[in-house]
Amino acid sequence: MRRDRASTDSGEIDMWSTTLDSLQLGGENIQNVEVGVVDSSFGDVDLILGADFLRTHRVLFAMSQLKLYVSYVGGDELGLRRGISPWLQQEADNGNGDALMMLASIHALGNGVPQNQAKADALVERAASAGHPRAMVFRGASLAKQGRNFEAISLLRQGLDGAPGERTGALWLYVARMRMGQAELARRELENLVVREKGDWPAPIAAYYLGKLTEEQLLTQARADGKRAVQQTCLARTHIAEQYAIAGDPARAEVLRAEVEGCSSQKAHQT
Repeated sequence: MRRDRASTDSGEIDMWSTTLDSLQLGGENIQNVEVGVVDSSFGDVDLILGADFLRTHRVLFAMSQLKLYVSYVGGDELGLRRGISPWLQQEADNGNGDALMMLASIHALGNGVPQNQAKADALVERAASAGHPRAMVFRGASLAKQGRNFEAISLLRQGLDGAPGERTGALWLYVARMRMGQAELARRELENLVVREKGDWPAPIAAYYLGKLTEEQLLTQARADGKRAVQQTCLARTHIAEQYAIAGDPARAEVLRAEVEGCSSQKAHQT
């Protein structure tokens, strides 16, 4: 079983890839199945069917019966990916933002191709240029982390209009606006985009930025979820460091950033 990382609103989560000899769904038995196993909190969910499965099946949601009917129409359902599907590459070459983001994920994870984060980042940048909202949020957050605040604000604002659920991007929009001296607008946007979603992560970080939680209260909430304690604490510390920088204490911010780098390194080397 191969270990990977996947990004969510709360930071990175553990994800593994493995191969099953067979997987039975109703009367259908699929051989040689590549699946991802995700450490997450989706609730009482055992299996999520992705685009690769749905592309090869007709699906009927029989709501009155509380049943799902699937019928195989041909193609490779969940087989081992030995490269990038030609249809996906063609869609990406034609500028399809969703296809570009799928390719970016494949290259970032090394899923059937050599892992290549630089190529993944370039694909996200292309998708952002094509107006894909999630890509614009990801690219904008990356620019904010680099201190390219003016560019970051433009991309994050546009991306969040189309993908308001990308709330970690809203945190970086706040940071970028604060660095540009737009404090009143930064606080108003953060309140609208994050804080009103009662308690859902990363809302506590927004509450901390707005003075509604102390540093210690934020870290306590970050550690409260046993499954996500490590990644939530890392994300909380990242933004605590940003708050010190915004408040005019760059020395303390640099100390905390170094601690976050160690935290990320520790996660990456866990077995």
